[in-house]
Amino acid sequence: MPRDLLVPGTGGTKLLLDGDDIGWPGELTVAGWLAKRSALTEGFEALGAKYGAPDDIQRVLSMEHRDDPTVLAPTRTTLWPGSSITPGPELALVYNQFDDFEPFLYDWRQDIRRSADLLLDRLIGTAGDPWRIVCHSQGGLVVVAAASAFAAQKGGDDRAFSRLVSHVAFIGVPFHGTLQAADAFIRGETLAPPVAAAFKRVARTWPALYQMLPTWIGCVRVPDGAGAEKIEQTNLLYDEPWAGQQMLPSMLVRARNTRRDRLRAPLASFNGVKTRIFQSRAHPTPDHVVLTAAGPVVAGAVAGDTLVPDDITRDMGGDLEKEVTLSIGKDGNTLVHSMLADDPTFASAVKDFLKQ
Repeated sequence: MPRDLLVPGTGGTKLLLDGDDIGWPGELTVAGWLAKRSALTEGFEALGAKYGAPDDIQRVLSMEHRDDPTVLAPTRTTLWPGSSITPGPELALVYNQFDDFEPFLYDWRQDIRRSADLLLDRLIGTAGDPWRIVCHSQGGLVVVAAASAFAAQKGGDDRAFSRLVSHVAFIGVPFHGTLQAADAFIRGETLAPPVAAAFKRVARTWPALYQMLPTWIGCVRVPDGAGAEKIEQTNLLYDEPWAGQQMLPSMLVRARNTRRDRLRAPLASFNGVKTRIFQSRAHPTPDHVVLTAAGPVVAGAVAGDTLVPDDITRDMGGDLEKEVTLSIGKDGNTLVHSMLADDPTFASAVKDFLKQ
């Protein structure tokens, strides 16, 4: 009997501070959150912090890492003295179509390679029939990185993962990055000042955000002086586009290493595994930044799911990725990226695939 595992995306699990739900994610991105009381404000106050105070938000939500990008685990998961943040219960709202699946709970802020290694421990450490995996957004990168690591452990055997997993359904996975990761660095999740500035400092301590920056040529452009844009021969994993933006150079190195070692050819380590990539093209989705005198600005509106651009992601893949990609939706008739796993059209297609 196959076993079913759900690997959620960024924000797919809540974060617990010393076992207490601090309400993140969710409420922090709601407009006007500073002005209202909630479980999140009360959670901060119970810790002796002021919810809405930028310094306290930074202390609670930041991570610390060594400058050495080969050390995957954080040295601290929160800057609050003596405290630590761990992943908590799954957010049922966006995954209730798969509520009978076992969830893999991970800290979506941390290095994707560390999450992948923990996932691999879970897959290896539970004897039984092969797993069927549904993964959404960053969760798909975690699965790819796990398969790549397992193949490497087995001397480059690209069929090794098939001994653990029979099916993988990828839903809205940013295989080659997303401009939303860049936007978190640039605008601080569009929160109101001064909290946006604090959140930008927090985001710069999260390896996973760096590892989801876009990698395609064309994602960085400059004004050409004639009202158009010129494509730069670089991508957002490198230092130059981020000049003056207080990015952490060691984190960009960490992101480049992750792409090179674990994510470069997404399906290369899935030989023998039935795979299907489900993407949407129903919503305008940014596809580049423009480097202005004031800093980078997210721009573009191509077909996608608001986070993953459909054509670019497919075209960046190899022949196998193109062959197994199913693009669904047009003109807003499917849900946006964060809700794709709960979209009835997507959920039905995924469940049909898992029966094959």
